[in-house]
Amino acid sequence: RRVDEGINEFRKAVDANVVMLQRLTPTQLRAVFEVFDKDADGEVTPEDMKVGLRMIGVETTEEKLAELLCEGENFDNNCQTVIDFAHFNRWWQSRVKEGPVTKITSTEEWGDILARDGDSRLIVLQVGFTFCRPCLAFGPKYEKLAQEYSESRFVKVNGNENRSTIELCRDQLAIERTPTFVFYKNKEEVHRHTGTDLDVFHEAMAKHLVPASASVDAA
Repeated sequence: RRVDEGINEFRKAVDANVVMLQRLTPTQLRAVFEVFDKDADGEVTPEDMKVGLRMIGVETTEEKLAELLCEGENFDNNCQTVIDFAHFNRWWQSRVKEGPVTKITSTEEWGDILARDGDSRLIVLQVGFTFCRPCLAFGPKYEKLAQEYSESRFVKVNGNENRSTIELCRDQLAIERTPTFVFYKNKEEVHRHTGTDLDVFHEAMAKHLVPASASVDAA
């Protein structure tokens, strides 16, 4: 319920029912920061930032949190300080907006991705849960895979993020275990596997990484 409330508060702040994190405007990003800034003093504590990011669907590994806390001229050597909007904005632009993996928080966002890229690219969807430790541990590897296979579209969703993602993962995708990886070509599922075995992932990519347009022509 707390995650649902966080997503609703986030969407209200940016004045949108469906939000793709990579597409936030500067004004919307400022609104997100103000949601995190509970006392409205222009600064957010590391713990409030960590909680806030998770509530809007941005997973914060220790590595990512360190990047957020320890960069910038106003940060001391121990990285024990508060976060202002300027630093948050720089981090967001490099790690979220320009990141290789698209994080979605709704069925509508998933439908939009399939509609736009489903006929032209292989789409890989990782389904996890916020409490799934293997999912969290695999996060950095998934980003590296997205960079390696940059011609494909890599997407991530947490099945327990909110009501919409529960519907997507439980009812539409029928996910039983996580992390599960589902591959789509020409808007149709062509492969799925569960687990973090990199060999299995690479084998699946080698098999299905044929341009969607080429497979259409061949048919």
